[in-house]
Amino acid sequence: MPSPLKLAIKYFPQGEEGVEEIYGNLADAYFNLGKLDEAKPVIDKALQIDPSNISTHIHLMIYYFLNGQHAEVAAELKIMSTLDQGRDFYFELFQFVLERGIDKQEIIQVYEAAVKVDPNNPLLYRMFAAAIRYDFKDLRTNFPLIIKNLNKAIELNPRYVPTYISIADTYMLLGLQTQDKENLRTA
Repeated sequence: MPSPLKLAIKYFPQGEEGVEEIYGNLADAYFNLGKLDEAKPVIDKALQIDPSNISTHIHLMIYYFLNGQHAEVAAELKIMSTLDQGRDFYFELFQFVLERGIDKQEIIQVYEAAVKVDPNNPLLYRMFAAAIRYDFKDLRTNFPLIIKNLNKAIELNPRYVPTYISIADTYMLLGLQTQDKENLRTA
């Protein structure tokens, strides 16, 4: 017996507004079942219906991420950032990684690829720094790289307050780790 989502797709009038959401729900079901290869055609069909649907691009990004296709994830992040400049998709992907308990090296590799694809996006550099900083035990070693990315974010958008908060957090965490009061004062 076909799933209710497959039946909904079959009988939902093509061209009707909202049909791509049904495709998205089916893609989510395939993700949850670990059937990535079955999710891709569903996502492709939804993109044919509405190539500017952000939810569909998120599904495609997740598909690429789960397949380890970092350059493709980076390309989708740039597309989504262009479609909705008010959302921080780099942050949303970081949340996805944390919620799923995925190895932080995966997100770092995605952000490394994204720097090549979307080098002028300050949101990317802030989250790249956060991903590097996430492993608290390597904070002292990675501090120069973290600050370099945060400074790049400020250079690209000096008015984005969360970047300054990230800098303060970084100095605070380093100060707590090293018991260096100067870092705490800087924070």
